[in-house]
Amino acid sequence: MKVNKSDLDAEAKGNIRSEFEKSNAGAGNSSRTLVMDSSMDYTPLEVNTDILKLVNSNDWSSKQIAKVFGLSTYQLGVEENHSSVSQTNMNYINGTLSHYFNVFTAELDFKLLSHADKQSFRFNTDRLFSVDPETTTQNVIKAVQGGILTINEGRKRMNLPAVDGGDSLLVSLNYVHLDNMDNYQNNKDKKGENSVNE
Repeated sequence: MKVNKSDLDAEAKGNIRSEFEKSNAGAGNSSRTLVMDSSMDYTPLEVNTDILKLVNSNDWSSKQIAKVFGLSTYQLGVEENHSSVSQTNMNYINGTLSHYFNVFTAELDFKLLSHADKQSFRFNTDRLFSVDPETTTQNVIKAVQGGILTINEGRKRMNLPAVDGGDSLLVSLNYVHLDNMDNYQNNKDKKGENSVNE
């Protein structure tokens, strides 16, 4: 607001400001008509169109930020086409987090473990893949059937209680170690010959 053709001191300016705010500010004065005398000019604030363009280009900016930090645009709130959450999380681990994981684990290994230790630190990233219950269930079933997890380990991953007899690994009878392949085949052939002779 501007007062024309006047030389106001600080007190007069403060009084005009206070009266203007009292008459026009607040929820009770919203949408009311602004009344001024001929010595005053009022210019409303205008939003710069460049700022509006910047706000509208937020999608582009998010993509650039994602590229710089190795993030998925999905993690910055920008929708992605043709990408599943599990695939996005996999890219996030391999493309972004793995570098930080390597730095932390190398430091921990160096400072806390001796060179004779056969152990090392690693990050558990299972939580990033537990967003889809169906995928989690399928992965657990495959791990149990493949002899990687016991039944109880699989149940623990699905937040289920342990069961009796669930601490042994399951393997398919169709699988055999390559070293034992000849022995297995020879035993099978001998059994076949014995049954024929009988």
